[in-house]
Amino acid sequence: MAKYRMVRTDFWKNPMVSEEMSPEDKYFYLYLLTNPETTQIGIYKITKNIWLLIWAIPLRVFLR
Repeated sequence: MAKYRMVRTDFWKNPMVSEEMSPEDKYFYLYLLTNPETTQIGIYKITKNIWLLIWAIPLRVFLR
């Protein structure tokens, strides 16, 4: 897994990001792109319980 990930600066200009996403959605999306568990093809080896612990969110919110 890479220790460095690039995020394009025009990410913030994307209409989906700027108009449709809440601040929490943006933060979560960036986390998905840059967290230490991600691979180049977007596969995560992580349990549901670890996700809940990292994000400190109720299970019902996680399952939405």
